[in-house]
Amino acid sequence: MTDIDQDLFDMFKRQYDKQLLTIQDSIDDLKSIETYETSVNSLFRVFHNYKSSTSYMELETIKELVVAVENTLESIRRDKGPAQSDIIEWLYKVNDQLIIWQEEMQENKQTFSKVAEGILHKVTLTQPCTKLKDKLKTLNLLYIDKDTQRASKVVHALEKLSIDVEYRIALPKEKNLLKIDICILNSSINTFATVQDIKKEIPKAGVIVIVDKMTESLKAKLMFMGVNNFLINPLRGSDLRRELHNITLSHFSNRRILITNTKIHSFIQTLKPLPSSIFEIQDICNDEERSIKELIAVVKKDPIITANILDASKSPIYGLKNITTIDQAVSIFGKRTVNAIVISDLSKNIPSLDLEAYSINEETFSRVATLRLSLMIKWYSKVSISLLSTLSLSAILGNLGQLLLASEIKKSDKQEEFKQLALNDGFQIAEEKLFHTNTTSITHDILKYYKLSFEITDSIRYSDKPADAPLEIHQLAIANHIVFNTVLLNGSINKEISKEILQLMEEEKLDTEPLIKAIQYISQL
Repeated sequence: MTDIDQDLFDMFKRQYDKQLLTIQDSIDDLKSIETYETSVNSLFRVFHNYKSSTSYMELETIKELVVAVENTLESIRRDKGPAQSDIIEWLYKVNDQLIIWQEEMQENKQTFSKVAEGILHKVTLTQPCTKLKDKLKTLNLLYIDKDTQRASKVVHALEKLSIDVEYRIALPKEKNLLKIDICILNSSINTFATVQDIKKEIPKAGVIVIVDKMTESLKAKLMFMGVNNFLINPLRGSDLRRELHNITLSHFSNRRILITNTKIHSFIQTLKPLPSSIFEIQDICNDEERSIKELIAVVKKDPIITANILDASKSPIYGLKNITTIDQAVSIFGKRTVNAIVISDLSKNIPSLDLEAYSINEETFSRVATLRLSLMIKWYSKVSISLLSTLSLSAILGNLGQLLLASEIKKSDKQEEFKQLALNDGFQIAEEKLFHTNTTSITHDILKYYKLSFEITDSIRYSDKPADAPLEIHQLAIANHIVFNTVLLNGSINKEISKEILQLMEEEKLDTEPLIKAIQYISQL
């Protein structure tokens, strides 16, 4: 070191010693709602200063860790606390590492020991600090509606869900609105102008728009404006609760830093529209009163769908033999399987993309969807036939968001970093660390564009943390969680059921034997 460098280093050591005395107390204070905000901001400033100092003096070993800590603290600064336990435990380990380096500085060492194994990349940034329903209770809501009679009912329902609900017939101009966390707009008059005002006055608030009729042009424009949560009048209490649940998840846990609504919207615009016959088939398959004959008639009108169903009948997944006509194939498959096969064509509407970040090609991407479908059919046919219609679709569509994420990883030139993170911690944590979102969340947003049922879209979205899923999709989210964690995004299969899944199945009173047999079956495909 030069004399100037030594002076700076001595200054850094004094600063380091002084701040180290307060770091553990600040970490302790993250456990309390009352002290959370002050503590997280104080810690952020400390590690931001460390980053600047270590960068200037090229102390790369220390810099690597303090950058990771600063990124983590930046990600949780919007939370209201308390911090989740895994973050606090991780920060304690960070503090232990800082003490080791302090001792090395006191010995006048100019090189420092490596970060203790297991500290770097071992924290998940996007998990909620509390259960979503409890998180929602801490948020402030603003409900805007010119229909005062309707508003009285809605506000009454909202007051049961949140700590504070304010009602106005229009966006108020005379007060500070920054305390508002979620704004619910139920008015067809000046919708766009009001959304623009909300974005200007309350830029960090989540927005739910309720309309009398949703058109494609209206949805596209709202999504472009950054609104991705919609409801349609007449409003049902279950729909309102579910959408509040969803926006709490998206705005107050999964913070999209790079995968914005604009990028999702732009990606969706590259997709080809689904043919009308697919929607006809969905209507028939979802209506118990409609017959297989009606389904056959619609399938026959579309030669591509007919060919795909006949091709599927030859697949070893289904174990069918001697199928020569579309009438036979549809009759034997039944509504649920036909619907899954037809919707699987959705992935063919997506333009060719580079999946190198995940070390796979398009063939493997399709194989993941097929294996998940096969596993779900083999397993859940022994659990609940009635849910297979929904679960077959979620199984085959659950990895769609991977295509957009792969594109963003490539654009940001983070392929090698992503691969290393995925090797250490798995794909989900790698996605969350780099983009603060993941495949299933992006898949949910893409599938909403296709107007698929909330049972499909939301069961995929909550598959990462089924404990947070609304009651009506809880069982579906658990099934997806198990299948998605058995057949991974790179096509590998976990042939042994993990302890986490075994515990989950025990809690849900699910027999493991059918799943074991289903895994053995797909392992041979």
